[in-house]
Amino acid sequence: MKINTLHKLTLTVAAVGLLSGFGLGDITNKISSGGDCSGSSDPKKCEKEHELKTAAKVAAIGLAAKIIADMIIDYRASQTSGEEQVVQNYKKVHEILPPEPEVVEYTSSVKPGEVVKAGSEVMISSNLVVVPGAKSKSIDIQEQITIYDNEKNDKSLKSLTKPVNEKTKKSGAFKNEFKFKLPVGMPQGVYPIKTLVMVNGKASKPSDNKMQLVLNVDKNLQYQIVAINR
Repeated sequence: MKINTLHKLTLTVAAVGLLSGFGLGDITNKISSGGDCSGSSDPKKCEKEHELKTAAKVAAIGLAAKIIADMIIDYRASQTSGEEQVVQNYKKVHEILPPEPEVVEYTSSVKPGEVVKAGSEVMISSNLVVVPGAKSKSIDIQEQITIYDNEKNDKSLKSLTKPVNEKTKKSGAFKNEFKFKLPVGMPQGVYPIKTLVMVNGKASKPSDNKMQLVLNVDKNLQYQIVAINR
């Protein structure tokens, strides 16, 4: 596969940065730091090298941002109990239904575990139970996943909202799955993941998880990446 100089430079910086661990914000900080060529025997050559490194770092930012934004997340929702059953279960504890539809149970977890590798499949599995309101006729249930930056934990990198009961518009118990493969080239680190349920547009208390992305390295500690020439 033929790779031009910019791709080589970009991939080299991405590989080095990934092995040391960084986030998009960290690369930006490194770019702004510049370089001092005052003590160099060849200032022009030194300045040119710094320009090339800066260009590579800028390209690395674009690469990391793009692969995360382009990541495909699949979603599947399946109903495990109908509205009548969840109403019966609810009334065993409460005398009457709540005025408005309500999320009475919601949990989510990362599978196969919190430590994941680039290129491997990750699944966020959730279980939720929604009861109807005393006067509600139609209920819209949606589930949202948001993946945050490994350094700036309040910065959203990827967010997706999917319908849960699109066909029935009724309450019930559901088992759902978000599935995705972390792209090769995504910076290593711990990424917070937040999922939440929205019922008729009202968000419930979110479920917080995290995944620790680690790299596939060989015995010489060389990061193996796939170069795609676009």
